[in-house]
Parts: sequence; C-alpha cells; structure tokens
Amino acid sequence: MLRTHDFLVVQYDGEPDMWSVKPPLMVWLQALSMQLFGMQEWATRLPGAIASTFTCLILYLFFARRKAPLLGFLAAGVLITSLGFVGLHCSRTGDYDPLLTCFTTAYCLSYFAFMEEGKTNHLYNTFVFLILAALTKGVAGLMFLPALLLFTLYKKRLVGLLKDKHFYIGASVFIFFVLGYYLLREHNNPGYLAAVQQNELGGRYTQAQEHNEGVFLYYFNNMVHYHFTVWIWLLLPGAIAGMFIADRRYRDMTIYLALLVLVFFLIISTAQTKLFWYSMPMYPFMSMLVAFFFAGAWQVLRMRRVPAVVLGLLLPVIFIWPYLDILEKTKTKPNMGKEGWDNAHMTEYMQVPLHSGVPVGEAAVTYTGYHANVAWYLEAMQEQGQPVSFCPPDKCPIGNVIVFQDSLKKYMETHYQTTILQTYHNVTVYHLNGTRQ
Repeated sequence: MLRTHDFLVVQYDGEPDMWSVKPPLMVWLQALSMQLFGMQEWATRLPGAIASTFTCLILYLFFARRKAPLLGFLAAGVLITSLGFVGLHCSRTGDYDPLLTCFTTAYCLSYFAFMEEGKTNHLYNTFVFLILAALTKGVAGLMFLPALLLFTLYKKRLVGLLKDKHFYIGASVFIFFVLGYYLLREHNNPGYLAAVQQNELGGRYTQAQEHNEGVFLYYFNNMVHYHFTVWIWLLLPGAIAGMFIADRRYRDMTIYLALLVLVFFLIISTAQTKLFWYSMPMYPFMSMLVAFFFAGAWQVLRMRRVPAVVLGLLLPVIFIWPYLDILEKTKTKPNMGKEGWDNAHMTEYMQVPLHSGVPVGEAAVTYTGYHANVAWYLEAMQEQGQPVSFCPPDKCPIGNVIVFQDSLKKYMETHYQTTILQTYHNVTVYHLNGTRQ
C-alpha cells in the first residue's frame, strides 16, 4: 500500500488480495505507522497494541462514569491476564482482532449507555464504533448485533427505537460508509464481492476454510485450557453476583453482558471455520462479569467488617499469580510443528541484517506457499536498500540463494550445481554455480 498508494484495494504479492478480503482500516493504520516509524516489526504491531490499551481504558471509563472505578480496574486486570486477549494473533501481534475488539467493545457499551440513559449521543457513538468495527473486519464486526436486538426486546424499547429518527440517521451513515466501501472496491476490483461471499460470509461459515475445523466446544475448551484458564471458574459466579448487586443497573448490565457472550459464542461455535483468535472480542465482556464476582465478594467482606486497608492489600495479591502466569505463557514459543519452525528460523535469519544494518549481500530468497512474514522481511530489507529479491525455485539466478524448505533444498541440489555457504537451523544459503544438464 505504501508503494502503490492504492488505499482502496489491499494487495498481496502485487495482486489484489482475494483471500483476506477484510476492509482496510487496520491496513491503513499499519501503513501510517510504518510511514511514521519505518519498516519495523513493532510499527506493524503498534496499532493493535494501542487498540488493546484503549479497550482496557474503555472498560475503566465505563465503570468510572457509573461511580465504580474499582470495577473498571478489576475488569481490565482480568482482561490483561487472559491469554485470549494478549496472546498470539491478539494484542501482541499485528492482526485485525485487537482493533476489532476495541471497536466492538466500544459500540456494545455505548449501546448499553443508550438503553440506560436514552441520550442520542450514545446512539450515535454506537453507530460510529459499529462502522469502524465493520471497516476493520467486515461481518465479524456485526456479530454482536443479535445480542443488542435481544436486549432491546428485553427492555421493551424496540418500538421506540424504530420510531427514533436518529436511529435511521445512524443506519444511513453506516450503509453509506460500509456498503459504500464494498461497492467501491468491487468497482475497482471486479470479483471482490464474490470473494467476500466465499471467505467472509456463507463459505467460511458453512465450510471449514484451510482445514481450520473443530468441534462445537472448540472455543470453550480453549478458554478452559489456554485463554481464560485462571478466570473461567469465576465467570458464572460473577454473573450470579451481578444479579444480586443492589443497583438495578448492574442486574441489567449482567443480563446484557451474558447475552453478548452467549450470542457471540454460539455464532463462532456453530461456524465450521474455527480459529482460536476469533473468540477475542468476547473477553472484555467476560472480564466484566468476573469483576462482578470480586465486587460481590468485596461487599460480603465489608459487611463482615473486614478493614478496607486489608481489602486494598488483597487486590494486588489476587493478580500476582495470573500476571506472572501470563508473562510466562507469552514468552513460551508455541508448538508450531516442523514447517512452522522452519518458517520462524527463516525470519530469525532475516532479522539479523535488518536490525544490525550488516548487509546479507546480494542474494535471492525462494519459497513456495503462503509465507507472508518471510515476504514482509524481504520487503523490509529491500526498503533498506539491501540487494535481496525473490525468485521462483525454477528461475533462480546464478549466485546466492536462501532456502528454508526441505523440498526446495532437494530441488536446488537436484537441478543446480550447489555449494553450501552457510546454515542456520533449517535455513541454508547456497551458491548456485550453474544448472545441471
């Protein structure tokens, strides 16, 4: 995008990307970050990290404005000690989901404020954040809408909402920006809407894409064993505690949060394509429910005349082990299998010249299949002016070639006269002296 200045059609390898067909808001922010800070890994991750920080701030401010800042602090504490929020493909990596989670959290809580107070500005905030969520990850940004409808029915506000002119103004603005983007890209990139149907709508929901299938309880099992391990057992007690808080707003809030979690869980669990990071938008609302457990426990302890200073000292103690646990888990490298490790070692090899400034020398990189991270490092090195390029395996020039896939090593040694110059784990640098006759 930075090279082509085409800010409408997202490209991959010089062609319109018809596989990852999400709208470009996250790509815009990453391009802006790299324009400001250069081709660095942290520059691509920065928008997601900022979005996750804002998600925590949204939780805190939501409760602080209801004169319960401690609940906001607790909810944010639970959230940042959950691997489903800070782990791989989430807050710490350059993926779409941190930005999506920020905007879905914002529009869901804005809508609750509208239901609670009836103020027009909350309804407009809902539509603004809904638009941003849809422009981040398409249909995934709309998956909480059925829960909003159910809560509206519960509050007996549907008829009033449908009579509100501001609802139609907000809906019209949503259609203008979101549908407008899809139609404009289809005009500039024919076939885009068909690709959206296959990858984002019915195709991905009814059929497992790229063999990413799983059982109905796939996401629940992930929560129990990986993503919400410390807090999952306090989720139901937290919901029960929320129903018994004296202030009726918290009972309504508990019902609302439960609807958000259950509806979203059912949608992603019934979809045939399952990827563990799809559950990330649920975790802010689950963290709020867990915070209700602590609020209920706090009330009980205060009724038993436990000194406030003792309760204040308990708070950091509660989060010490979860925090240390999440630090250890985020440092532990995932089990990626041999193909994944070969890819990781290739990017580690390319990091050295990128960060040290010591050129790798004139060389070509060859690989087959989808290896976007390798392509990113290759682009970054080229931006530095290093004489590296990509070549298909059957069209590699005479000279140095970097290979990390076993099948291509066999191909090189079979079809070219080779000399091994350097190895790093499974990465091999060959000098091609000529082709074999």
